[in-house]
Amino acid sequence: MIHNELIQIDTHIDQQSSKELNELNLKLKPYLIEYDRCKGAISFIYSEWLKTASKPSRIYAQPFLNELGISKGYISKLRAVNAFREENRTEPDNFFKWFDSHGIDKQYQLAKANFNDVVVLWSIGDKVSHETLKDLKNKTHQPTNKDKEKRSEIALSKEELLDMVKAELVKERNKEPSPFELRLRELIFHEIKLREDQKRESVERQQEKRSYVGI
Repeated sequence: MIHNELIQIDTHIDQQSSKELNELNLKLKPYLIEYDRCKGAISFIYSEWLKTASKPSRIYAQPFLNELGISKGYISKLRAVNAFREENRTEPDNFFKWFDSHGIDKQYQLAKANFNDVVVLWSIGDKVSHETLKDLKNKTHQPTNKDKEKRSEIALSKEELLDMVKAELVKERNKEPSPFELRLRELIFHEIKLREDQKRESVERQQEKRSYVGI
């Protein structure tokens, strides 16, 4: 799995250049796979070392790590991605399989985006383009009015999302459920299970409190 993604070839580029870039990608691919493994291991070791290292030793080591392409910014992105994983650890394995198919930069941008938007992209199943991530960033950081206007924008966004889901279901309608429908069911059942677990845990906590106070 290549996290350090290959050269993204624009569809508007001429045929000869596209061919040459594809050839370069094929030559780079096996080395990028190995590079990712090494960079991931080095980043993890360095990140753990930073937790206890003194300030002088961190300053001294940083230029060496910079030469390896492991800057403070990269470590910061890595931590944000790991925090995203931890926060959403209850999500199904195939969600993280899709998430891991992107490079660290894209993973970081997905981690900073609205989670509902990320789930929609996952349900579609394709790798996310830079253009899509740019749209997500603009959507996330668009200034919104408070209270009534804000609620109106949120409601409109949900309606748009429902329309997208409905259109996709209609497009793939058949005798057997489509992969999109199966994944949508999985998401819904996942949320139902979480809600039931939370209710059960709440009841158990209440029972424990009553038992503790002798009720």
